[in-house]
Amino acid sequence: MKYVLLLCTFLYAGFANAQNYPLYEMDAVYLATLKAVLDYKMNDEENLEKLQKLREDKKFNQHLQKMLDKLNNNRSKVGLNKRVYDMLKKDGQKIYQELN
Repeated sequence: MKYVLLLCTFLYAGFANAQNYPLYEMDAVYLATLKAVLDYKMNDEENLEKLQKLREDKKFNQHLQKMLDKLNNNRSKVGLNKRVYDMLKKDGQKIYQELN
């Protein structure tokens, strides 16, 4: 419960102050919002059991690792990395606007 309250406080404070961020920092605001909401929803009772099964599924974890191996943080502005980054940023922006 403490974690949920802390997360909600963080989200509220972040949303209240987001207007103060320069445009070049908004990408980071959107990504942070996306991560915070994902963390929050992953702890939802409806998802906990399913997520625990996936965490224990070796085949899924191997497949997930193969997908992650296609990404490279050293080359964030090219090809697949750029497309994934843009998707994350866009989805973070949508969530940010929906909750704000």
